[in-house]
Amino acid sequence: MAFISVVINGIAVATTSGHPIAIGSLVAAIWAWGIASNFKHDPSGIPDYASLLGIASLIVGPIMLIVGLAS
Repeated sequence: MAFISVVINGIAVATTSGHPIAIGSLVAAIWAWGIASNFKHDPSGIPDYASLLGIASLIVGPIMLIVGLAS
C-alpha cells in the first residue's frame, strides 16, 4: 500500500507542476514507505505515526492529482 501512495503522489507532483502540498505529500509517502519496509517481517510493529503518515499521504495524493488534472 505504501508503494501505491508513492506512485500516486509522484504523478500528482508531475501534474501540479511541483505544488508544495503535493511535494510534501510525496516526501511523507516516501518516508512512510521507508519506515514500513523496515517492518516487513513484523507488520504489526509499524509505529502509529508511520501508519498515519502513510494514510494521510494516500488521501492527499489523489486530491492533488485531481487538482493537477483539473487545472
